[in-house]
Amino acid sequence: MPAVSEYVQEAVVARWYVTDGELVHQDDELLAVETDVADFVVRAQAPGMVEILVEEGHTVAFGKPLALIHSVEGVRGERRGAP
Repeated sequence: MPAVSEYVQEAVVARWYVTDGELVHQDDELLAVETDVADFVVRAQAPGMVEILVEEGHTVAFGKPLALIHSVEGVRGERRGAP
């Protein structure tokens, strides 16, 4: 969970855009989170298979993992046409 502000310590997982076990590419949108200060989208930092650790509606502290992305043979880098 990336930090948004030094004053905000946690966020709520508002909505997952992917499902557990889904293959993603780097920079794909994974989920939306909500805080008292801002709402934002978390993107995949690596390609692979998603393992969701925090369900929608649950609160998580910044710095804690929301999901794991497991390496999968044949899924590499950014998707074609990514900016």
